[in-house]
Amino acid sequence: MPPPSVVAIVPTFNEPDELRAVVASLLAEEHPSLHIVVVNAGEPLPTDIADRVEEIAAPDTYYWTACVQRGIERARELAPSFLYFTNADTPLMPGTLALLVEHASEHPKTVTCAPAYVESEQGPRLIYAFQDPMGFLLYGRLIRPWQGASDAPNEPKEIVLTGGQGVVVPMDALMGRDLDVKRFPHYASDHDLWLTLREDGYKLLLLPKAGVLNRRAFGALLSKNKLKALWRRMTSPMLAESWPTMWRLRRKHLPLPLAVVSTVLAFAMRWTIGLPKIVKRL
Repeated sequence: MPPPSVVAIVPTFNEPDELRAVVASLLAEEHPSLHIVVVNAGEPLPTDIADRVEEIAAPDTYYWTACVQRGIERARELAPSFLYFTNADTPLMPGTLALLVEHASEHPKTVTCAPAYVESEQGPRLIYAFQDPMGFLLYGRLIRPWQGASDAPNEPKEIVLTGGQGVVVPMDALMGRDLDVKRFPHYASDHDLWLTLREDGYKLLLLPKAGVLNRRAFGALLSKNKLKALWRRMTSPMLAESWPTMWRLRRKHLPLPLAVVSTVLAFAMRWTIGLPKIVKRL
């Protein structure tokens, strides 16, 4: 029996060097039935990339959610068994795609997930294995149970939240379901999707021996005006720590008045306990 077909969806905006590494890592997996769809909201791709992928041009007003949604729509036409979600700056570590697809094939209604690493002098260093919702807070706290890729355990672990890269999703899960572009144009649409799928009986399974490498600073938002950047982080629906983003996620997945309590507590924690990390990323 041939391996299940996979469509990899890669959203991008003017980042050819990072994208080139992602495409190379996908092709290096040598999966016999892999189709790479790059949804490009920036300048046309260089020829050396465009020749190896299917490029879908998108308006420059498209952010992560709209780009991935456009990729899902194309995947529905191709009808693969699985989708692989990644970002344009997160190449695969060797063997990851095969591992994710194998476990997804063996476990119905399962999304398989890879930990996220960053390169260091000592080798890949863990950014997070998964994200802890902290109960009804839906906080998404980064969990780092080990340090380097060589320390990763073998045993898979069921989780609740992860990021939007390094995941394999059954195509059946998205045949009749769209991403919520209106509520979550950029951040939290991945968390929204995982919570929605869990409500429909799907589970998320972390595979510690898989992995993706983040090639850019995690969560960075460079700005010369730090006060302005902080205010934007608190108020913009395009950013993860903002009041609108945090409220929309909780209002959708929690009943009232619990959604109000969760938003107030989570927002307060993010902007007190988490403030040093936010400032460091400015």
